[in-house]
Amino acid sequence: MRKLLQKLFDIREGEISSTLLMFSYIFSVIFCLVMLKSIRDSLFLDRLSVNELPVVFILVAISAAVVSTIYSRYSQRVSLNVMIRWSLLIIISNLVIFWVLLRFYLQAGDRWFLYTFYVWVAIFGVISTSQFWILANYIFNARQAKRLFGIIGAGAISGGIFGGYLSQLATVYGTENLPLLCILLMSFCLLMLEVIWRRRQSIAPGQQSRRKRQLKQDQNAAGIFRLFADSRHLLYLAGIVGVGVIVANLVDFQYKAVVKEIITDKD
Repeated sequence: MRKLLQKLFDIREGEISSTLLMFSYIFSVIFCLVMLKSIRDSLFLDRLSVNELPVVFILVAISAAVVSTIYSRYSQRVSLNVMIRWSLLIIISNLVIFWVLLRFYLQAGDRWFLYTFYVWVAIFGVISTSQFWILANYIFNARQAKRLFGIIGAGAISGGIFGGYLSQLATVYGTENLPLLCILLMSFCLLMLEVIWRRRQSIAPGQQSRRKRQLKQDQNAAGIFRLFADSRHLLYLAGIVGVGVIVANLVDFQYKAVVKEIITDKD
């Protein structure tokens, strides 16, 4: 099996374990993200009007900016593994709280909870995926990245497919119970993080120090803005991404408006 993987995907000696762990990590993250989006949208559309979506879209944009700024500042004070570990612990604890509220306390008029949950899922997607790729950038060098990131990225695609498909479990177990599966998978991510971080010791010390310096530069907010200001190419790319986000939200709104009219049951 090992030789087959090495031949098919050009995975070299000593890279198989790290590649499979990172594949499983991003699979779990995207699986949870897609499933949580399904839970969020079904509950929101079941209990609130589609006309409230523009408000929550704005709240997501504001919250993402605030959280990203705070995260960027704190990430410069602690090591990467500590930051990711604490983020995962916060995510897991929040999911437990959301599940308890959904299962036992949520009422039809609890607008505050639905707004909070909608925004939280969006922030979860931003933080968890960006953390993963920062970790991947630390674990693998540039040559490894060219060979392995395509394989690892396939884990994200697979997670999205399975997460969307298994959201159908809501019809059997109820929408309110699906966060339990996400809690399990994010706990699995926490364990994988510890294993991945210990395996980093195989990287040469000098290479580790160079990557740490690069990570600090990448996470410096002022440095990022300066980089964008000095590069017209990056500004164009940022503009394209911005337009893409606007279009995606417009399509998302239209799609959910149609779903709201056609599907009346949250499960």
